[in-house]
Amino acid sequence: MTNSKILLTAVAAAALVGAGSASATVTLLENTGWQYGQDNSKNHAQVNSPIVFTADAGGDLFSFTDGFKAGDVYNIIVSVGPFSLTTPTTFSLYPTPFPNNFGPAAGFFKGPWLNSSYSHFQAFFSPGTYSVVIKDMSAVGYPAGFGFRLDDVVPEPSSWALMLMGVGGLGGMLRSRRKAVAA
Repeated sequence: MTNSKILLTAVAAAALVGAGSASATVTLLENTGWQYGQDNSKNHAQVNSPIVFTADAGGDLFSFTDGFKAGDVYNIIVSVGPFSLTTPTTFSLYPTPFPNNFGPAAGFFKGPWLNSSYSHFQAFFSPGTYSVVIKDMSAVGYPAGFGFRLDDVVPEPSSWALMLMGVGGLGGMLRSRRKAVAA
């Protein structure tokens, strides 16, 4: 992650806190795996701390899963600038283009991510800074714990180069094997 991206994320987080936000802001960095969050609001009046992140030039994938009480439903409130969008979680499964067993809360959420009895949400975010608030909308149980993560799903140029070298090496190996069989 570049220094400018870290600085931009820190500035966005500070702006949200300075704007009179009553709760602390969680700064989410890409490729850090499963993180833990929770909503303690029994009357739905209090929302969880905002999660702030900056999607890089290629965009990033935000993933969310419940992991403690099957049947919990959440509202995901995404804000960028003056605009915000609220979307409910679903009980369907999403693709897993990231290492599912990675991150400080992977022990809690790697299993529920692959289980359709827990609610899930996944969205690709184009470059920009976003604020996400997650609010439990059901009374299955409190506190309502959940996992979230931000992943760079577009391979880096160095990954492409390594992959091309591997494919080239495999092709060379197959070619030499054909020559050996022909002789």
